[in-house]
Amino acid sequence: SGWRPTGPDGQGEPVRPVPLAVPLERLFAGDNNASYDIVRMLAEMAHEHSFKIKVKIKRVQCMDMAKACLAWHRDGTCKHCGGHGYQMILGTTSLSSTECQHCRGTGKLPFERQFRPEWRELARWLVSEMTRASGYAGPAAMRALAPSLNLE
Repeated sequence: SGWRPTGPDGQGEPVRPVPLAVPLERLFAGDNNASYDIVRMLAEMAHEHSFKIKVKIKRVQCMDMAKACLAWHRDGTCKHCGGHGYQMILGTTSLSSTECQHCRGTGKLPFERQFRPEWRELARWLVSEMTRASGYAGPAAMRALAPSLNLE
């Protein structure tokens, strides 16, 4: 038969399975143990993708990269400025007009400096895969949590 599942846009594109979305959904719903599954999956994905982009990296280094990428994805907020991108005025709760020197005004921890230059493309790819999978996992987690939320 010529039947093919249609994508989210209904344009007839096949739906590509996103196995990473399932443990991400569990993580978003409050199951911190899902982080072990996510790291394991990310490490395997990184190792497989490293051959495609011709990056030399060992499996144990893929595990370390996966842990760092997940940590940044979960909370990449710059601790020095609280994610605002501007320096705090000492002794106050106010922000100055000076950009934070640590995040250069982005409000996020510097991601790229965590990795060797030759591994940065692979690390960026892992984060983009997590972001893509989060697009599936986030709404599903909210549907699961919705009955327990008091929004009044």
